[in-house]
Amino acid sequence: MAGLSPLERILWLGNIAGDRTITEAGLRVAMSLALHQNSVTGRLNPGIPLIAKETALTERGVSNGLNMLKNAGYLETNGKNPGGRSNTNHYLLVQNDQETLNPRSVNSDSVNGRSQNPEAPFTKTLNDGSPKQGIEQGRNKDMSKSSASARQTREILDYLNTKTSKGFKPVETNLKLIRARLIEGHSSEDIFAVIDRKTKEWSNTKYAQYLRPATLFGAEKFNQYVGEIGQPLPKPLKHQGNRPVDDARKLAPGKYY
Repeated sequence: MAGLSPLERILWLGNIAGDRTITEAGLRVAMSLALHQNSVTGRLNPGIPLIAKETALTERGVSNGLNMLKNAGYLETNGKNPGGRSNTNHYLLVQNDQETLNPRSVNSDSVNGRSQNPEAPFTKTLNDGSPKQGIEQGRNKDMSKSSASARQTREILDYLNTKTSKGFKPVETNLKLIRARLIEGHSSEDIFAVIDRKTKEWSNTKYAQYLRPATLFGAEKFNQYVGEIGQPLPKPLKHQGNRPVDDARKLAPGKYY
């Protein structure tokens, strides 16, 4: 199967840039894929570590971005490359025929992989001599995506407040940590799962004080917390007197350690 031509890849990226369901991480992954695709053979098989390096995303973020593009219909996974050999990392860029015939997202900024006018056809902006319409529509689209991101971060903060019975304010200090993790490619489900796990693990312990945005969503520890999702919770400590003791090392009567 032949790959998308350079122009078709510009249209493909423009449609993705105008899709409200695609996050910035998904767009970064799409741009990396577009750079690697062979227009003649359609061959496209960059490894996840390479995409992560090019996009400054984590490997998990790249995987989330790939799944996002596949679920939205912009990408297909092919088990074999054009030579017939098995290759689980071979991808096909998918351009909707109707969108290709009616390039609604091409303008002066499309060469950078971002469209400022994803809804109005390019020819209309040229023929009526009024680029303002395209600029305004692009601005409204950007505002809609920003609003969606703002809602997403607020929902996550509200969820943390509900799970911890606390009242963290939607101030920039808290919200920017959540936004940073989303931009890295982590999904809302990842963050909700981290909140759920750490709430179960730390509630009613001395670590309960760390159930806060600065600790949970900080760049230094968040990937570690995501890696713990699905693993068994640590065995809780039991107390004897004033000392925590686990079941394997109970204090014998009259002895002190």
